Amino acid sequence: MSLGKVARKLKRVGKTAVQFRFTSTFEYIDLSVKGSWRPDNLRIVWLRNHRKVKSQDVQWIPKEDRGPKGAEGRASFDPIISVALIVTLYREHGQVSFQEKEYKYYLENHGPNGKKILASFHCNMSDYAGIPTAEHSLDMNFNSVSVKVQQASLGITLKSEFIKQGSAVDDDMQSTFSAMSAGTDASHRDDDTDEEEEEMQRLSIVQEDVDAAQLRKSSEASKTDDAVPVRKGVQSQDEYRPPPNPYLDDSSEIEESMEPPSPTASWLGEKALFVDCFGEAVGREKLDRAEIIALYFSASWCPPCRRFLPKLVKFYHHVKQHAKSFEILYISSDYSRQDMMKYMQQQQMPWVGLSFEGKQSQDLQKFFKVMAIPQLRVVTTKGELIEESAKKPVEATSSGSDVLRLYNKWYEKVEPTEGTKEKGLFQKVKKAIKDRTGSSHDMADTGTSLSKSKEDLTGTRHVVVQNRAARGRSTLSTKNKTKEVLLEEKEERVRHLEEVNMALKQTNDDLNEEVADLKKQLAELQTRMDQTEQTSMQLEKDKRETVAKLSTRGWLCKRGVKGPTANVWRRRYFRCDQGSKVFYYKNASEGTPQGFIDLTKLISLQEVSPAQQDKNNATFLVQCDGRTYQLQALDEANMRKWMSAIEYLANWHRTNTLQNGATP
Repeated sequence: MSLGKVARKLKRVGKTAVQFRFTSTFEYIDLSVKGSWRPDNLRIVWLRNHRKVKSQDVQWIPKEDRGPKGAEGRASFDPIISVALIVTLYREHGQVSFQEKEYKYYLENHGPNGKKILASFHCNMSDYAGIPTAEHSLDMNFNSVSVKVQQASLGITLKSEFIKQGSAVDDDMQSTFSAMSAGTDASHRDDDTDEEEEEMQRLSIVQEDVDAAQLRKSSEASKTDDAVPVRKGVQSQDEYRPPPNPYLDDSSEIEESMEPPSPTASWLGEKALFVDCFGEAVGREKLDRAEIIALYFSASWCPPCRRFLPKLVKFYHHVKQHAKSFEILYISSDYSRQDMMKYMQQQQMPWVGLSFEGKQSQDLQKFFKVMAIPQLRVVTTKGELIEESAKKPVEATSSGSDVLRLYNKWYEKVEPTEGTKEKGLFQKVKKAIKDRTGSSHDMADTGTSLSKSKEDLTGTRHVVVQNRAARGRSTLSTKNKTKEVLLEEKEERVRHLEEVNMALKQTNDDLNEEVADLKKQLAELQTRMDQTEQTSMQLEKDKRETVAKLSTRGWLCKRGVKGPTANVWRRRYFRCDQGSKVFYYKNASEGTPQGFIDLTKLISLQEVSPAQQDKNNATFLVQCDGRTYQLQALDEANMRKWMSAIEYLANWHRTNTLQNGATP
């Protein structure tokens, strides 16, 4: 058995496994397509990992063909197709509800150019399990995978039948498949399965392109159409929208429909994927709309990160109440996607996270020089750095005014857009020019006064001298302001270095605290290892002792109880290695046993009284339920050996055989 199987079994210890037969009865496929493309033959694939069943191909028949504007149609299963999978669901001991187990339904098109996934639906099988049976008539509304698909739904009857219940670690409690229709193509692991799984591994690479294309087409449709079709069904994708898992062959069609790259694509990458705290795939629209983005580098295993997170959530909500141009992007340093999603869901993070797949997280950590976590880098929507270490300033905010003051400080560093340039930087430039040219206006006024009062030459000269002095003072003032600006920049650098130094000290303290926690955990693990080692040594000792007792065999004299041999001593060969019974024979070569002592019925084991003892002090009694055996060994030492072996094996059988049927 592989280590992976052993690990999975260990996780299931203490749980109950219930096995069901789920039968999917396919009735029809409703499909609406865009443009002039039309499907060929459609097929439903129902799978989880390597377990897969497929329906036969059915022909799509258009109901309404609008030419280049799309078409609507249906593919009916005639006769109706039924396929089945044996699914094992797990639940905690004593609980009624099962753990979630997701299977996928895919809608495929099979044409001259091969097969292509059009839409998908993720189904939690525990929602439809019932004892002894449960039946659900569903209209599954699929998620569109191909940009050619407007809407897709499957008419299906999903039935569950209880098969058996057992321990979660039993080998026979595993999910399998079965085919129930002659036209069903069912396979366990064939070439098609391997090919599809290889294709599914690269689905996440083009997911962002698909999301962007679908978002733009839906927004264009909302501008031109009076109404958007609403999907109806027992379970709509608004209630449960799992992460899309499609693949697309005709990427050229996506590129044609794409608009210019988003502002975040230049530094996050066009292929970057994003998720919310529920594990659902989301687009980058929230990040593109934000003028300020805080990059939160963190992990679930980091104690300082857990302490900082509540403060950051409070800061985020307060900013969002007063400004809409702020977002946070969570960049995880967890060991797995499961750890990341569990952490986001437990903490109910209100922002989006960078998907665990790909190397974007490592690239961003290198680009922003993140050497320790938690770290908070504040950037513009174009990726330009606003504040290198924002963790301390966020922690220092104690009121709403402090939060808004810090946000406004960041916002002042954002480069204005075309609509706000004149109100911001351009207005400041105009004011500075006006201040600098004030002396020129004074000069013009002086010239006017000279032309009007030529007689007052002395006064005019005095004014000119004053203007010259004013210009000198203005030049001196400009130099002083330049020095002040340089001094302020120098002080700002010093403050920045002090903040970096404080951040490094705090990080060092956090790391020391984490090291102390790890040392404590290491000490606990060492204690457990020592206890385990002692237990193992004791078990090994007991094992050796058991083997030694089992190897006890030899000649004993047995006294008859009734019949012709009553009170007659007869020599017999005894053996202790045959289960819970000590058999005795006429000779050492065995043959047919003359009788046995049932150790499970042993009541007492004792020596005879001194008056009845033989000259070697080797006679003892074995009292069982219903009979007492009087035995005589070679000498006293041999008697002690036999008594010890019989007593030990009897106790062993009481504590083991009666509990689980084990034998030494």
